Formats: sequence, C-alpha cells, structure tokens
Amino acid sequence: MVDTLQILLSTDGKHTVIVPVSDDWKKDLETACAIYDEVVERYGLKHEQHANGKKEPACPVHKTPMTYVEGKYGPFWSCRQKTNGGYCRKTVEA
Repeated sequence: MVDTLQILLSTDGKHTVIVPVSDDWKKDLETACAIYDEVVERYGLKHEQHANGKKEPACPVHKTPMTYVEGKYGPFWSCRQKTNGGYCRKTVEA
C-alpha cells in the first residue's frame, strides 16, 4: 500500500476531495468520484456560488448572468455588459 499517493479532484479550487490510494486504486477513484459528485450536487461549482448562497439572476435586458455586489446600501445584483461606451445600469435586489 502506498501512503503518500492521493487522488485530488477539485472544482476550480473551491472543493477538493482527497482519497488515499490503496492497491485497489480503481475502487479508490470510484469512491473519490462519488464523493466529488455529492459535493458538487450539494454545494455547486465555484462559479455558481456567491456570498449570499443564491444563483445569479439573468439581466432582463441582456439575458446574461449578473454579478453579486456588496454595495454601500446593501447587496444587489448588477449587469456588467457594456452598452454604448458604458455599462448596463440594470440592478436586481439581492
């Protein structure tokens, strides 16, 4: 048995699954993949997560994902699409 070898699976560095590898590495890989799938199903991928735990809404004008912003007067969603030399000013309350 090799103690130092490990299988690491991650989603953009946010979640990591570490499973020590034994002589039956194929079974260890299946175990790591199953755990990884459960983690992703429960917590989502890094790009799907935000400080408030909600999935980003789409801009009603551009139909693109909005960005979560912690503003001076509280959190909100903001569209980051450029239009006519400036940014879209559509916002949604978080």
